[in-house]
Amino acid sequence: MIRNKWTRVFIVMLGFALALPAAAQDAASIVSLRAANDAFYAALSRKDAAAIAATWAHEPWVSAVHPSGKDVVVGWESVGKGFGLTSYVEVSVTQKDATTHVDGNIGWVVGTETVRGRLASNGQTAEFQTLVTNIFQKQNGKWLMVHHHANRLP
Repeated sequence: MIRNKWTRVFIVMLGFALALPAAAQDAASIVSLRAANDAFYAALSRKDAAAIAATWAHEPWVSAVHPSGKDVVVGWESVGKGFGLTSYVEVSVTQKDATTHVDGNIGWVVGTETVRGRLASNGQTAEFQTLVTNIFQKQNGKWLMVHHHANRLP
């Protein structure tokens, strides 16, 4: 038992001081993860395949489940082709109600997406919402998506 009041204060303050860098690092990781997630949605909305590719890890094990898909797509070569860029003349994909978490070099963002667009096939407008999970891995200091799963809401 620590009897000296100033020793107790010092120990408590030392604990706070040691915890601050970790808290600041976690906050910085969350901010940079959100920026990577936002970059993915901005690239989708611009229908910019190169920018989408820049947000992803190009690994044979990355995966995606697309809202209109019937199976899991695995490997960057397949995943990169599955974002429906040719299905829409114009499209806007936004995420809201996002919850973000970081654990070391893995982070995820969970929320809802709203997809709005004009179909290339007939010019009609389409709008739907999905529940979405985006998983990222920090590689060489940069957050890169390794999994995207979007299920349409009924």
